[in-house]
Formats: sequence, structure tokens, C-alpha cells
Amino acid sequence: MRGWEWVRVSGELDTGSAAEVHRALHARVEDGCRRLVVDLGALTFCDSSGASVLLGLRRTMHGLRGAVHLVLPAVGSGARRVFEIWGLDRAFPSHDTLVGALPAAAFDRRPAAPAAPGPEAARDVDQLLHRGAR
Repeated sequence: MRGWEWVRVSGELDTGSAAEVHRALHARVEDGCRRLVVDLGALTFCDSSGASVLLGLRRTMHGLRGAVHLVLPAVGSGARRVFEIWGLDRAFPSHDTLVGALPAAAFDRRPAAPAAPGPEAARDVDQLLHRGAR
């Protein structure tokens, strides 16, 4: 994925995990990441400390002229409902899938104008998911 990094947050994003998630996300920024997709598709719970982590990341990236996109918690989950109630789904570019969260240019390997992602884009994402790498 050209120019974009991806991180998955699963389980509970709450008082007990917020500091660890904050450190992990901001470590990416400190390493030079300026375009990040945070995949919350497997998130089961989020409290206000978790929301603060995400909003803080948004503020940091905005200050660096970067971008944060979210893959939202699963439709119908309690975590998804919390995101909708708090407006977090509107505070970020938000999507239901990882492929949807990435601009087409993230998959375009040519220097010309970006093309819509095709089958090779799905393979790139699949390889990324299996590697778990940046």
C-alpha cells in the first residue's frame, strides 16, 4: 500500500488499554507515518478514554498535515453504536472495510493518475493482513 500504513485494534479500547494503544499509534507517527488506517473492525468495546486516543491521533496527524482513516467496528455491534452516538464515525473518514478505507492511489503502482483498485489491490491487502507488516 503505497504511502499508507495500517494498524488493527481489536477487543476493548478502554481505560485499561488506552495507554498501550496510544503508544502504538503515536510510535507510527514518530517513525514518520503521515497516512494511517486504524482498523477497528474487531473492536468489541470503546469507552471515552479510547475515543480520546483516536481524537488525539486525529489532532496530531492534522497538525502534521497527515490523514487518519478508520475501519469502523462491525455493523450492529455495541462498539459501532457508540461510535455513531459520539459522532466518531463523522469525525474521521470512516469505512466498513480496509479496502474501502484506502484511497485508490494507495494501490496504484504507476506514477500516473490513480486508478480504481482492481483484483491486484485485494491481493495487496490480503498479503498485508497475512504479514501484519507496515
